[in-house]
Amino acid sequence: MTIDDFELIVLVRKRRFWLAISKSHVLRVAAILACSVLLPYSSQKRQAAAQSADTADVIAQNQKAAVASLQEINAAETAFATTYMRGYSSKLSVLAGRTPDPPRYAAAGLIDNELGKGVKNGYAFTYMTEVSDGRPSTYAVTASPVNGAGNGNFYFTDQSGVIRQNSNRPATVHDLAVPLELIKLDSALDDIVPADVHVEVLADLGLTRGSLTEGPVWVRKGGYLLFSDVPANAIDKWTPDGKISVFLTPSGYTGTGPSESKRTHNGRALVHLIGSVGITLDPQGRVVFCAQGDRMIVRLEENGRRTILAERYEGKRLNSTNDLVYKSDGALYFTDPNSGLQRGETDPRKELPFAGIFLLKDGKLQVLDFKGRPNGLALSPDEKYFYAIDSTRNTITRFTILPDDTIADGHLFADMNGEHLTADGKDRGGPDGMKVDRNGNVYSSGPDGVWVMSPEGKHLGTIITPTRITNIAFGDADGKMLYLTTHTGELYRVHLKIEGVRP
Repeated sequence: MTIDDFELIVLVRKRRFWLAISKSHVLRVAAILACSVLLPYSSQKRQAAAQSADTADVIAQNQKAAVASLQEINAAETAFATTYMRGYSSKLSVLAGRTPDPPRYAAAGLIDNELGKGVKNGYAFTYMTEVSDGRPSTYAVTASPVNGAGNGNFYFTDQSGVIRQNSNRPATVHDLAVPLELIKLDSALDDIVPADVHVEVLADLGLTRGSLTEGPVWVRKGGYLLFSDVPANAIDKWTPDGKISVFLTPSGYTGTGPSESKRTHNGRALVHLIGSVGITLDPQGRVVFCAQGDRMIVRLEENGRRTILAERYEGKRLNSTNDLVYKSDGALYFTDPNSGLQRGETDPRKELPFAGIFLLKDGKLQVLDFKGRPNGLALSPDEKYFYAIDSTRNTITRFTILPDDTIADGHLFADMNGEHLTADGKDRGGPDGMKVDRNGNVYSSGPDGVWVMSPEGKHLGTIITPTRITNIAFGDADGKMLYLTTHTGELYRVHLKIEGVRP
């Protein structure tokens, strides 16, 4: 099905909302949404309100009314977005994809409104939908002043669930918290996830610059977070004061000609996977990262110079380095799938006949035994076990780490295939990035958000996130903050009860 097969109607009136979904042939990308928060006024009251629209009190009321209306719109829109993207929402349980009757989705609709007429509140509302692979992916509502009333403030909301004032700035910790659902499958989750858990939006670079964020790592010496902005070809630095600055650019491709990296639609925009992906710290605290565009592993020295740690195996170029993790003895493990090449397995620039997991130790590069398309990596806190994600099979395999740092005895640790798709075939996300806590629990991006699994591989529950997660990292002074990066360019964080393993 395409977006042209659906229609969305959202009615907002008297501080209540109704969500009606019906199938029809509608506009592809956008439609106009209108709403009201007050009952119709008589013509005399309308005229009086219009005459006083320029006063400070009325402007303040207009802004307050706009935000209140947007909150109600956002509630309905979030319900629609979560149902469409995941096939599940507690707010729309009757329509949920986990029921026998899959939901019918919508994309756009036209509703009569009074607020947009500028009678009293002076605001016009516009509803927009961006499209990716035939499905709505970004949801935006802007509230703009009519005839100048309202001091020109604009408001924006999408499936992240946060209402932002001034649509040209990213979300911050001062914005509203993202509503969070928690799937609890085992009582052991109570010792890991607080009862009042919620997701904070630290930034939305997808909104401001069409980003795809990846590879977060907490730098304890300095107390800040590094993460990759892949399309921007940069490593960004987030500090606890909420500021984001460029830490390193270029981070993934340093050439002067066309990059060999993949172009894809991340759900918001067409992005070029040119920059760094996974980032970590070596035992000496130096930044080491996967330079996907250059197809190599690079270490950043204290003086700012770059040292190439790996770029070829047996004389052939690596594919597209993706994720990496250090063992305490200095052994470096990294994955090298072909997902960063434009044509993947059949790309003419691909030199290696396989996509592998590599071990770099004492200057020697060797391939470890792994079949599939490797992605995220992690080590158990005692470094006895090695975890590897296969993105093609949507599985996590656990290996035993041998005395020489190679791996053996691989067996299935987690299988997400049963949850990967909704009842009608929509993608709910899969394993990508992965970390562990001090108790050996494993955290991985997966269907609906972040999967929390016991050291034995039991799925304890899922921390629901508004958008699809790419990678995760523990941070902050106590190590209990879980930072999340996303396909659509957000940066989130969630506070947990257990300290995580950090480089």
